[in-house]
Amino acid sequence: MATRLCSLTLVMVAGTTVALGFVYEARAAESPLAPLAAPAAVLERGFEQFLAGRSVAEAFAPLPAVDDRSEDIAAIRAALQADRVVRVRSISTEFELVLRRNGIPQLYLRTGVDLNPNAPALVSLRGHRITPQYPLNVAAFPLQRYTGGLAGFAEAAEGLLGILSSGNCTQLPFADPSAIAAGLPAGVVDDVLERLELAKRKLPGVCASINDLDPDEVYLRLDDVAHVALNAEGVATGVIRSGFGFGPSGVGPLNFGVNSYLPFESMKP
Repeated sequence: MATRLCSLTLVMVAGTTVALGFVYEARAAESPLAPLAAPAAVLERGFEQFLAGRSVAEAFAPLPAVDDRSEDIAAIRAALQADRVVRVRSISTEFELVLRRNGIPQLYLRTGVDLNPNAPALVSLRGHRITPQYPLNVAAFPLQRYTGGLAGFAEAAEGLLGILSSGNCTQLPFADPSAIAAGLPAGVVDDVLERLELAKRKLPGVCASINDLDPDEVYLRLDDVAHVALNAEGVATGVIRSGFGFGPSGVGPLNFGVNSYLPFESMKP
């Protein structure tokens, strides 16, 4: 059985897809975002340990976490304790693909994913052609740089591109609106659901663009992650921002850090 992925012909041999020296496990019935379940579980468990007082580096292992802003981290932890936060749920991660052909960036996919350990899913999807008028102004990197605790992100990028460039483009796993909305204030829910509906409307055009470009390589950019902080009653108290980033000029390993906490109470007029 042959399967088309971008400009490559992939041949199925004994349940395994082989192409250009890379081996992809055949996952016909599995979501292309399933590999995100592992890093999603690390984030969920990491925040449990972070709330219990462990450092960022200890709490979020094996992610390459950093904990070099001790005063900021202490303030974030104190604010979470003041709001009686006992659980943290990820709702959107900037998981962005840059599709390339012959070494040249062609299409920028701004994709947001809900890092639910049980069912990772899309919450947003936009794409634009990269041209001199609309240049690429963010840094993305080869999938080979996402290793160790980050390997699931690279696998999911490959899987997402595979389904976007196949006849099953419209079968992408979008997040369940009711699951996203659970416990969130109305204003936040409206924003998330609006992005979700926009992604569904944009999907056919994105798929058509990918098929037209026929890319042969994908780069990945991980950036901001939004989490909802929940108290013991299951009520959302605010948004925690964390994020990924390489060092200056993209040098060094990808790091993860906890950046801020914004209580919903402070957002009220």
